[in-house]
Formats: sequence, C-alpha cells, structure tokens
Amino acid sequence: MFCLVLMGLEGTKEDHDSQYYPMAEIKDVEIELWNLKVKGTDVATYTLRFQELALMCVRMFHEESDEVEKYIGGLLDMIRGNVMSYQPKTMEKAIEFANDQMDQKVLTIAKRQAEQKRKLEFNARNNQGHQQQNKSNRYASILFDTGADRSFVSTTFSSLIDITPTTLDHYYDVELADGKIIGINHFQMG
Repeated sequence: MFCLVLMGLEGTKEDHDSQYYPMAEIKDVEIELWNLKVKGTDVATYTLRFQELALMCVRMFHEESDEVEKYIGGLLDMIRGNVMSYQPKTMEKAIEFANDQMDQKVLTIAKRQAEQKRKLEFNARNNQGHQQQNKSNRYASILFDTGADRSFVSTTFSSLIDITPTTLDHYYDVELADGKIIGINHFQMG
C-alpha cells in the first residue's frame, strides 16, 4: 500500500509535485514528527525539521491550529508556557514568537553567566589580595613596660607575622594590660 506525500518547503502544500512513498516509511516519519523536541536551545533546527516532517505528514494535521499545537509541544519547558499564552493562530506567528522567546532566554542566561564569571573573578582577585596582605609586614600597637625583663606577643598575632612558637618546659606568668594574669609556655624568637 502506498501513501501520497507532499515534499518541499516553499509555497503551500498544494503547490508541490506529489510523490508516492511506502506506508512504512510514512509511519516512521510520523513517529519522528510526533517525538520531535528541541535539542539544547536550537529552536531554529527544530523548526526546520518540524516543517520538513509536517509537509511529509499532511494527514496528521487537519487544521493549522493542530500543527501549531504540536509545534509548541516540542518546545523547551522554559519557553513553552509563554508561547502557549501568546496563543498564536498560525505557524508563522508560533515560530516567530518561539524564536523571540528563546533569544530572550539565551540572552538572560548569557548575562547571568557573565555576571557569575565577574563575581568569581572579583572574588579570586580579592582573595589573592588578602593572601598577599597576609604575607606583607603587619602593623601593631605595642605597649612597652620598661621595667620588664621579657616581651610577649599573642599567638594570634605571631601567626600573622610568620613566627613559629617554641614550647617551653615551664610556664611564665604574664600580666596583660587589662590586669589579667595568664600562664605562657610558648617562646618565640624573632
């Protein structure tokens, strides 16, 4: 058994020379059309293939609105709702609006990615600046007791100026500026 199929993309379906194809081949084309979806964000390739298959499967769409509905069904989720809400009456309007929506989404995605890249680069530069600051000489306020026989530096500050403490076998009692007395058993040379 053979089925009448119209080929071509220009003009209307009635303008084309008709050719006969075996029913099995037509069934394969109909299945492909039925399962056709946009791959990635390439609406243009999807649209072209949809139009090619739709011309070969004239019996699938009784009305243009059926064809529009099937076309919209193969669009990406991120634009399908907007195109459906637009309620295009013709394939031309559906295709035009779908392309506009996809262009907007791709632009938005590109802007977000560029913004994220800028933030990452800024953070990387900022972190690098902090790391360089950590390695440079630190400023500190020092309170000298001219009667003291030893000087002590907090372990927090000593780590910032790259001085490694040495542990002693006994503790020194150290009076802090606020009057507190603490026991110290780390000695630092520097």
